[in-house]
Amino acid sequence: MEKFQDREKVYHATREQARFEPDEIMCIIQDGMDQKKTAIPRLVNEDKMTSLLARIRLHITGNIIHTNVPGGKIIPAYVDLLNYPHDSNLSMHLLLQTLFDNRARLSRCLFTQLDNCYRENKNRYMLSLAHVLVQYKVFDMVDLHFLPVGHTHEDIDQLFSCISRHLKKTNIYTMDDMERAVMNSYNVPVFVKHVEGVFDIKKWLLPHMVKNFKGRSKPLHFQFKEFDGKVRMRYRHRSTSNWRPVLQFKDDDFTPIEESKGLICLKTLPNVDDVPEWVKPSIEKMDPERLRKDLPDAYQGRITCERDKQWLREFAQNINDHAKAPSSRPQRWFLHDLIDAAKQRRDRQQNTSMPDHILSIQQNIENECPDVVIGRPIPTSEDRGIALRKWMTSPA
Repeated sequence: MEKFQDREKVYHATREQARFEPDEIMCIIQDGMDQKKTAIPRLVNEDKMTSLLARIRLHITGNIIHTNVPGGKIIPAYVDLLNYPHDSNLSMHLLLQTLFDNRARLSRCLFTQLDNCYRENKNRYMLSLAHVLVQYKVFDMVDLHFLPVGHTHEDIDQLFSCISRHLKKTNIYTMDDMERAVMNSYNVPVFVKHVEGVFDIKKWLLPHMVKNFKGRSKPLHFQFKEFDGKVRMRYRHRSTSNWRPVLQFKDDDFTPIEESKGLICLKTLPNVDDVPEWVKPSIEKMDPERLRKDLPDAYQGRITCERDKQWLREFAQNINDHAKAPSSRPQRWFLHDLIDAAKQRRDRQQNTSMPDHILSIQQNIENECPDVVIGRPIPTSEDRGIALRKWMTSPA
């Protein structure tokens, strides 16, 4: 229980700081919702027949950005059809997508709270991406926090719970229905986007990564900062633990030579102008044969709106389209704009000067405060010197 509370305190303190100091820190939590609750068509009152029919399986990845806005948070949600692998490529793509969509709000430091799943988040690719973000000066520091196994107490779980409760009260037949339901399920607006392509960031990073990368499964906190022109990674098991590694060793005989500034994840830096390829999607997990058979006719009279029937019918007929990656790669990708936005942020902060009357007020505040004297004349500096010498020469 103490470990869970320790993790909560760090995240809760950071998100409050992000709301009060949005230029200093950007706090994001990212997690995925249980896909069993979001399959469509979704009927409030199921029967034996409809409960066995095929459904379009949807997956929602939610992000909460804590910052200085009404309500204290911005919530983007990304919907995919399980036509992309749920691995680190999807997690990294959606994290960069979130940063890109909110690039005007970039701050000096990034704090991310992620699910403790090695397949999606806690792996060498996500750690290497954090290295890239600091090396390209998108952020001065990146903190990766990982949620402990079995967590059910963060605000993103509350978001998913609210979405789930709202869906139970609503008949949902199409993607538009689902989008409206998610948007209206929470006390803060949820911005829904469809995942139309995923960059193969793993392939982009792999040639530049250090091969021997072990022991990353236990620590729950990783931090990336630049020391002496190189980005280094430190780690610790809990937020109250000491940072590691403690010592740096010689390569040949492992003799400790100095206090370590951290580990280096990348041997070389990927070129930001090399736009990653697209991940190849697949419709295998969508069960296309059953969808073609059951949508929408097998639902008989349970779906009465002709427009909804037509949407489901067209989805089943065109399901192979979801196995096609976007036809061409863009000339620029997320990192280009994030680097530009970070540079603009630094320029704004450097060029921000206080008006003269504010500077005058600040100077008056910072001036030395005079002594307060009641009933006696104010001694001069000469009087103070005489009194001090007299005190020093007087017998004890």
